[in-house]
Amino acid sequence: MIREKWSKKFEKCRQCGTERYEHVARGLCTRCYRLVRKLEQVKTWKPSDPEPKRRYGFYDLEEFKAKKRDLEGEIKERLEFLKIKEETLKGPIYGIDIEGQLRRVAELCRVRNKGLFHGMANEIQHCFGQKQRKMLYELLNAIEEGIWWGGNHLG
Repeated sequence: MIREKWSKKFEKCRQCGTERYEHVARGLCTRCYRLVRKLEQVKTWKPSDPEPKRRYGFYDLEEFKAKKRDLEGEIKERLEFLKIKEETLKGPIYGIDIEGQLRRVAELCRVRNKGLFHGMANEIQHCFGQKQRKMLYELLNAIEEGIWWGGNHLG
């Protein structure tokens, strides 16, 4: 089967490197495009703009600067996270990758025992072959990707 190009000009998302999500515009996938646009908007904010003030509730210049800096940082962190996830999905999967994924999914589910999966990497590495580890990681990743991310401050 001949695979079509991801987009007319790009083989994959120029931000995260995915081919799994559709191209939207500017060489970006559906996930990255939304985040890059939001980052561009936040960077152009001025203290006098009514929308950020109404939506994010700040009252003075210092609070405005802090909120703007926090939002920019969150978005950049999320973009980097998506890039790392795509790189991991393309390579071999190790027990430590599965342990990290289990811990993230447990955290997203608000499991009380924060150390529930701590120290599982070696056991996972030795009990599951590469094919099984890859499949397990992809399944856990699908769960994580299915949970909406709004950031701490993005709402």
